[in-house]
Amino acid sequence: MTINDQHYDQSSAGDQGQQSGVSPDVVLELSAPTDSFLIGLNQAEYQIDFIGFKIRDYNSGQTLFEINKTEEQQENFTGERPAQQQIVPDDSARTIRYDFGSDFLELNTIGTTLTFNVGQKDVRNFRMIESHYFQWPSGEWERIKSYDFSFPFCPHNTHNTWEVVYDMPDFRPELKQAIIDNPWRTQSDSFYFVEDLLIMQNKALYSYQHHQYEDGGGIQHYQPGEYEQQQHYSDSHPYQQSFEDHPYQGSNTREQEGNY
Repeated sequence: MTINDQHYDQSSAGDQGQQSGVSPDVVLELSAPTDSFLIGLNQAEYQIDFIGFKIRDYNSGQTLFEINKTEEQQENFTGERPAQQQIVPDDSARTIRYDFGSDFLELNTIGTTLTFNVGQKDVRNFRMIESHYFQWPSGEWERIKSYDFSFPFCPHNTHNTWEVVYDMPDFRPELKQAIIDNPWRTQSDSFYFVEDLLIMQNKALYSYQHHQYEDGGGIQHYQPGEYEQQQHYSDSHPYQQSFEDHPYQGSNTREQEGNY
């Protein structure tokens, strides 16, 4: 099922989220990525700010991808900069391209770390539903897998870390080869809910083509947006960002495991 199959009213989705019918059950039934974002950028009731994301090989601990907000970007979100100096992001900030190379598909287990701040309101039943799809050259979409994780409670004014462990799929040989041969046809939608109210959506595109790397460096492809990004394939960890001086008090950590 796609959103168009449901005759979904996207004109009201940006501000109404739950009232317009974007429930967890709806996105779990989708058979293809959405044509556009189902929630606008102005849904800031809960002030959830994603400030860092890391992907690693769970078995070796090698960091494969890392992205972090700068201090200036965090100040813009929290309102510490004067209103006339604040930057209003567009949808490009919610779409990212990952160029992992074909070796990524051979990994057994992936670990991710999402770092985020919560503002002045408690967040209950924070839920992420992430669905991955592949578009065959014929135009037909195939859903690879959906993930469904929840963070029961995030107190207000906290700095949080969400650890998730994925088992990589046992790809059919023809699907794996098609994914390698057709870069950027693998896509994902990530939906974020608070008490079943859709508050955020992000999109990603993936390439898994064979690459030749020099000095362990990776190739970066990503949409311009509000983040700093570092992608690398070496055992070293050249990019570090400290969050010790963030304006939030307290911390909260949750680790989950799931099947891809």
